[in-house]
Parts: sequence; structure tokens; C-alpha cells
Amino acid sequence: MTEPVPKEGSGRLDLILESAHEAFISMDADGVVRAWNREAERTFGWSRELAVGRALRDLIIPHRYREQHDAGLHRFVETGEGPLVGRRIEISALHREGHEFPVELTISALEQAGVWSFHAFIHNISDRYSANELRARLATIVEHSADAIISREVNGLITSWNPGAERLFGYGASEMIGQTVDRIVPPERESEIQMLLDRVHEGEPVTAYETERICKDGRRIDVSITISPIRDDAGDVRELSMIARDITTRKEGERALEQAFTELEEMNELKSRFVAIASHELRTPLTSIYGFATTLLARWDQLDATQKRTFLATIEEQAARLKRIVDDVLVLSRVEARKVPGLAREVDVAAAAVRVAEELGVSEVTTFDVEGDAPACAEPDHVHRILLNLLGNSIEYGAPPYAVASRADERRVVVSVSDTGEGVPPTFVPHLFDTFTQAANGSDAGHGTGLGLAIVRGLAEAAGGTAWYEPNEPRGARFCVSLPRA
Repeated sequence: MTEPVPKEGSGRLDLILESAHEAFISMDADGVVRAWNREAERTFGWSRELAVGRALRDLIIPHRYREQHDAGLHRFVETGEGPLVGRRIEISALHREGHEFPVELTISALEQAGVWSFHAFIHNISDRYSANELRARLATIVEHSADAIISREVNGLITSWNPGAERLFGYGASEMIGQTVDRIVPPERESEIQMLLDRVHEGEPVTAYETERICKDGRRIDVSITISPIRDDAGDVRELSMIARDITTRKEGERALEQAFTELEEMNELKSRFVAIASHELRTPLTSIYGFATTLLARWDQLDATQKRTFLATIEEQAARLKRIVDDVLVLSRVEARKVPGLAREVDVAAAAVRVAEELGVSEVTTFDVEGDAPACAEPDHVHRILLNLLGNSIEYGAPPYAVASRADERRVVVSVSDTGEGVPPTFVPHLFDTFTQAANGSDAGHGTGLGLAIVRGLAEAAGGTAWYEPNEPRGARFCVSLPRA
């Protein structure tokens, strides 16, 4: 583009160019600098005194472009045409200190008496390039982040949804942009969103806030959320940036650790209760055995045969009691470790109940009611121990008459043992089948190890059944066990 040479106001024009906020440079047809304003000095590092009179190519043209510069200048002088004249372009320029930086320039060409001169306004756009590079870098980070990065307007509509969000929540960007985050928020946590937004607007940081979100497939996941405001030049919040990180694995680990800690505390509690109970229950038969054995040894010759048999019978009885306690502890340890041995086969539960009643010596005060005579599928020894504990429990804590009932349906056999004692206090019912627990009720309160019903439930569940308690109307207790039908 060629322009006429100004004929008036040259002094005023010089003042304007000198005070311009952009670098202004003029060169002649030989490429020699003829004008160099104050902003050019600041932009390129060369003073006017050093720049004027030197070839422009040696001052601000990077080495790799100098041949092109020379050829383009020669061609324009010859033809009056060139690709850069009259256009706004971005290109690299050279600073006096040797580093390159991006500039935006506009070149105009003037002809006077057949002689060309060239004039350029040049603007340093390093800040613009830095901002663009930063945006590109941030965009790359967002694009490849493993975290979900979401932007939303103040009205709640989502404006961006990165691949990390797609992977985390299962929704694609096309499904979520223009929608609200309500889709991934559990119903019971909807008020939480407004609370977090209020905190952000009040200037309070929201960093690593732990909560739950819902994925497209319905799964709930634990996430850690950080929310940051995006403000405009006036300082008003224009958008919100949310980063969500999946912490499900960590939270599961924490919950497992808490569960393990709780179980450890429960085990410590059980240990303390076991020591307290066992110290009494084990000491009593041991004391009796020791006492009668000592008496026998010391007075053997003075005791008659009847006294000796009585003493030996007591020792045998207390030893049997001690054996039952040890057996109960061993069985319970196997039940809790889920290592209950045995082979399941057909068991006539009603017949087994009759044998247990005879073994305990209460057959004459026990009634038997059998409905739907069918065998259960279980380990016979386990069924025997279940019935022994149930009937023994009724004998120890209840009152006669005792009733054993058995009924069968298509899937299971249910056996129950009832008594007509005081029953179980309602407040203790939830703890009946816990380990080392005893109801403070009646004259027998505090006796026994508190293992019997825990063993009953454990063996029943090991066989695929269960155990429960029912009040025996109008008075007493009823304990029931279900076992798979053979």
C-alpha cells in the first residue's frame, strides 16, 4: 500500500509518533533505519542514536529471517508489491540482548519522487502469547487430568465437563453440558450444594470437601471436592470451577480400619468378660475337684466306701462340667473362625431331642410335639449340641414343664424349646445370642459362661439356618432353630 507524503504538520506528526505507545520505525529502500521512536527504544533495547543509520536487518530481524527480509525488500522496490505491506501480521523479533519475542506489526510503504520508504508500527505481544500458552497448558492439564474438572455458571448450568469427569461419573460431556449437577448429587445431599456455594460466595475456601456422588450406572462413590470461584474484572463471581477426586478406595480402607478397630475393641471387651466369667466358672469346679481330691488323699483310710463313691462322683460331675466349659469355648472359637468341621447328612431332629432330654434327665417333665415328620440336613453332633444347649438353657434359667416342638415345611425344619419360667427381660432380648452375655434376671443371674446361645446360633448358621427367641405365652421363653430340610 502506498500513501502520499504529508506536506503539512510534520512537526506535529513527529510529536505524535514520538509519544505513541507502540514502537514506530521507518527505513529507506536500502533497509537503513531513518526513524526510531521512544517506544522502539524500550521494545528492542536499541537507543535512537545507535539504531538510526544502521540496517534494520541487523537490529531486530532474527538471523533465520534476514535473507527473506532482504529478498522481500528488493522485490518490493522493483515491483511495488509485497506480501507484508498493508497487513497486520504476527512475527518474531530480535531484542538487543539476543532473545526473540513475538510482535504484531503493520507496515506501510510511501513513494516520493520514485523513492520508496517504509514505516511500521510494532507492538510487543509477549503477554498475549504468555496468556495463550498458559491457557493451552491449562487446557492440556484439564484434558488429561485423572480428576473430574467441571465448570458451571452461577445459575447452576454446567459449561465444561472434562474426560476425567466422564470417566468418574460415566456421563459424556454432551450429556452434562447445559445441565445441572443435580443429576450426580444424592437426593439427601441436595442442600449441601447450596451450602457449599454460599461458602464460596462468602469468600470461604472449599477444599477437599468429602461427600458422595452418584454415577450414571447408579453406583455411589466417595469424592473429595474443591470449588474455586472464577471472577470477572469487577470481582464478581462469573463461574465456579469444581474438581472432584475419587476417594472411594481410601474411604473403604478407612471404613475397614474403623471396622477392624471396632472389632478389636469388641474382642478386648469379650476377653475381659470371658476372664471375669471364666475365672468364676472354671474356678468353681476346679475348687470342688481339688477339695474332694485332697480330702480323699488325706482321709482315704477313714472314709467308708459310700463316702468315697460320693466324693468320686462329685469329682466326676465337676470334671464333666469343666469339660463342657472347655468344649464350649473350643466350639465357639471354631464357629467365630468359620471353621466348623463336620459332614452334613440326614438328622431326625425329633428323635435327637428325645435323646437329649433323656441325657439331661428331664424326659418325664418334657412334652414332644412333632408336625411334618421330616429330617434336617446338618451335622448330627452339631444338632445334638444345639438341642443340648437349648434344653439345658431352659432347665438352668426356666421352669418346668418343658416343651420340645418340631415342624417341617418344604424348605426347612424348625425345632423349638419352651419353658414356663420368668422369660427374658425385653431389654436383654437383642443381646441373647451375643457371646459372654447373661441376663440379670432371677436367682440364677450371673451363672454360666454365656456361651450356649452364641454356640446355638453359630452352629445353626453354619448349617445354613438361624436361631431366634420368642416369648412363650402366657409365661416363659421359647428358643427356636431352623435347619435346612434334607
